[in-house]
This record gives sequence, structure tokens and C-alpha cells, in this order.
Amino acid sequence: GDWSSDVCSSDLTGLPIGLGHYVLVMAVIAVAETVSVVTFAGLPFAVAALLGIASGVAIPHMLISALIKRRQARFTADFPEGIDVIVRGLRAGLPVSESIIAVGRELSGPVSETFADVSERLSIGDPVEKAVQEAGVKIDTPEIKFFGISLSIQRETGGNLAETLSNLSDILRQ
Repeated sequence: GDWSSDVCSSDLTGLPIGLGHYVLVMAVIAVAETVSVVTFAGLPFAVAALLGIASGVAIPHMLISALIKRRQARFTADFPEGIDVIVRGLRAGLPVSESIIAVGRELSGPVSETFADVSERLSIGDPVEKAVQEAGVKIDTPEIKFFGISLSIQRETGGNLAETLSNLSDILRQ
């Protein structure tokens, strides 16, 4: 999704970037670009100001987009290992919630952060599917959405959750 949706960009980038920071960077880039173009290229102020505003809008947006994509790529690369941790927990007899908590403790990076958010939501009483869905908004990848759907379907239809998640891990690796 687009960073400017209803989720704060800091949620999607994993960095403490607030709207104030973003606007400040936009303004600094716009002013610096305008001054540079007037000084070095000798263009009229109006043209330089338009170039400055365009740069001030485009550069931060591209940077935020790149940070979001990088974080999502790290999540996608490490997510099968997180699912494997859950599968091992389930096969050892742990409940789903405890297995999810283990992912937050044992892994690092965006997968750990996402599952720590899921664990936090579980601790306040959210059902597993809702906790995954809400925490997944911060990473916004098809993989976390598919994981949440798999949990929902498994809860409704029954069956071996460890086997289902093991298959999901294999599919994601491929």
C-alpha cells in the first residue's frame, strides 16, 4: 500500500518518522533546491521555486517508499523462519498464542517486531486472527495476510495447524 494511507509511515518503515519530520525534510529540500537552482543555474526564482517544490515532494516520498519496500523485503525473506518457529512450538504441544510469542522472542527484524505486536494484542485478549490482521497492517505484505487467512480457515475447519503452516512456510520459500 501507499505510505500515505491511514497507517503512519513510521509503522510501515519501522522508523520513528513522524509527519512533522516528513514536512520539515520536504521544506528543507524545497528551499535548498530553490536556492541552488537560482544560485548555480541562474534560473528565475519562479522556475527554481517550482523545481524546489517538486523535489521537496518527490525525494522524501521516494525515500519513504524505498524504506518501506526494504522492510517488507526483509520481512518476506525471514517470515518462513517465523512460521517454522510456530510449527515447532505447535508440534511440541504449545498453543498457537505461545508459539507466536516465541517468534517475537527468537527472531529479529520486522518479523520479530510484527509478532511482538501480535503477542501484545493477544495479551489484551484479541483473538489470534484479529491480532495477526491488526499487526499485519504495519507490514502490509500479502504473506502476512495469507498467514492470517490460513489461521482463520484452520480455526473454522479444524485439522492439523502445524501441517498447514508447515506447507505455507514451504510455499513462501519457493
